[in-house]
Amino acid sequence: MKAPSSHETAFRDAASADPLREAFLRRSMDTITRIAAHADLKILSEALAASTGFGALARVLADAATAEASLVDLDPLAPLVARNAEHRVQILEAAGGTLSSTEVAQQLGVSRQAIEKRRRANTLLAVRMGGDWRYPRCQFDEAKGTVVAGLPKLLDVFAKAGPWVAMDFLLAPDDALGGETPMQRLRREGLTPELERLARIEQGDGFA
Repeated sequence: MKAPSSHETAFRDAASADPLREAFLRRSMDTITRIAAHADLKILSEALAASTGFGALARVLADAATAEASLVDLDPLAPLVARNAEHRVQILEAAGGTLSSTEVAQQLGVSRQAIEKRRRANTLLAVRMGGDWRYPRCQFDEAKGTVVAGLPKLLDVFAKAGPWVAMDFLLAPDDALGGETPMQRLRREGLTPELERLARIEQGDGFA
C-alpha cells in the first residue's frame, strides 16, 4: 500500500483537529479539483511559475477563462477577489517579504511594545496577515538597523488610504523617477520634495 504523502497527512491532521477546519478544507479542495479539471493547461503552467502555492492558486483563480469555466456559477466575485490577492502577493514579493514584530524589534533594538506604538502612529508600514501584523522588509536599512530615512513622513501622506496603497506607490516604477520606484529613490536620496509631491499627487492632494 502506498504511504500517504505529507500533504495528505497534513490534510487529515488539520481536518481532525476541528470540524470547522474540516469543512473549510473539503469545500476548498472541491473547488480546486473543479478548477484543475477545467483550466487550460497553459494557464496551469503559468500559475505554477508563481513562487508560492498561494500565488499559484491566486493566479489561476484570477484568470478569466478559468473563472468562466468553473467559478462564475459558484461565485461571480471570485476572479476579482483572486486578482486582488495575486496583486498583494506580488507587492509582498517586491517588498522582499515581511518580518514579525519580534524580528523588527530585534532589528531596531527596541521593545515589541515600541514597535506596536510606532505602527499605531503610522511611522512603520505594517499589514494584517493571518491575525498578526507583518512588516514589509523593504522599509528597513538592515545594515544600519534603522528605518529607511524619510519613510515615516511619507507614510503620513497615505494614512487614510492604508498600507497596501502605500506599498503599491512605493514599489511601483515611476516614469517621473526615470523608471525607479519611490522606495529606490527614497533609499538613495531620502525624502526629497519631488517624492513628497508625487505621493501627494497619488493621493489627490497635490498639483502636477
